Amino acid sequence: MKKPLGVVAPGHSNCETAVADLCEDATVKTQTSSPRSLFLGALFLLLAGSVLLAIAAFLTWRTYGYIDRSQTASGTITALVPVHSTESDDNSENVTYAPVFTFKTVEGRTVSVTSHSSSNPPGFDPGDSVTVLYDPADPAQAQIDTVWQLWGVPLLLGGMGAFFFFIAAAFTLALRSLARRARQAPSSV
Repeated sequence: MKKPLGVVAPGHSNCETAVADLCEDATVKTQTSSPRSLFLGALFLLLAGSVLLAIAAFLTWRTYGYIDRSQTASGTITALVPVHSTESDDNSENVTYAPVFTFKTVEGRTVSVTSHSSSNPPGFDPGDSVTVLYDPADPAQAQIDTVWQLWGVPLLLGGMGAFFFFIAAAFTLALRSLARRARQAPSSV
């Protein structure tokens, strides 16, 4: 039974009583999670996981296609370009560094490209030698041949999608457990 505001148990301050009441309310609410909310949570995570896994599969397919039609060349990191982004929570600025690399095509043309991937700390230093993959039809879209540069985004999205599926499975098991308990509980009619 909840105490009226202002009534303090002996040996407790108003603050302790208020915290105890809040904890009591929170415990009651968590113990009465409805199967419907668990079902909706599991459904949402299943859909989110499906979308992320579909995007990861598409990006993986696209990367394999890019690798199949690409030529290989030796390249050199010539600079690191700062990439600025702002955190929306506190408007703080983050800086990562994208490598700029040059390479020569089979035809002998020198091409300079700024990578689409950036990191902090930088993954490369100016002067580093790298292997470059480039599409002869569009050498300006060349990529450095590393796992992170080629597969980073599909791996991250696939991992997040798999995690969401795991959580959805846990929700589903919780729902089955609740349903089993509901069937086993004696009816109070």
